Amino acid sequence: MEKLVWGIVFVLGLQTVTAYYTFVSPGERLCYMEDMAQDMKLSLEWKVELPSSGEEGEFLGLTLSVTDPAGNKVDKFKKLDSKGRREYSSKKAGEYTFCFEFTRRTWGSPKFDYRFHIDIETGAEAIDYDQLANSDELSNFQVMLKHLSNQLKTLTKQQRYARDTAVEHVLLAQDTYDQIIYWSIVETLILIGLAFYQLSHLKKFFKSKKLV
Repeated sequence: MEKLVWGIVFVLGLQTVTAYYTFVSPGERLCYMEDMAQDMKLSLEWKVELPSSGEEGEFLGLTLSVTDPAGNKVDKFKKLDSKGRREYSSKKAGEYTFCFEFTRRTWGSPKFDYRFHIDIETGAEAIDYDQLANSDELSNFQVMLKHLSNQLKTLTKQQRYARDTAVEHVLLAQDTYDQIIYWSIVETLILIGLAFYQLSHLKKFFKSKKLV
């Protein structure tokens, strides 16, 4: 029983959450990258705060674009509100890029900066469990078990992805090593061939000059 409790505590502690804020001007672009296993969920929750009461400014608009590991733009959300949440599921493993682009100011409007808050959650933490509990009428204990089950699934996917990535790196290193050995042998044979050619050429030269 004690091992089970410690196992639950350990899994619940494996949370992947990034939360911070920054200042950004209208017209700027902010991009975030996440390395994700296949079929993993990711949630982006943001809030744009307008300038303080002593400054002029208004929310002009926001666009979110998603780029997959191959560099293809797979999704684009236009005219987002100043506060919102988007969920995304990775179709294949790799590094995904999420870019927020803020609408430019109109000419002649005052300069101001937004305060941009962003929360990025992946895996089991990307699921809204309050909404899940309300929609499926689950008890707190059922929600906790669901959370734990999702944590275990996320951990399994991350371990599989890490193992596959490690295998790819090993194969790449082995292939690089084989190519180095191959070209080293070729270079050695070329140098030996040049050496024999030079010796033969010098021998002919000395014979022609009757030095040998």
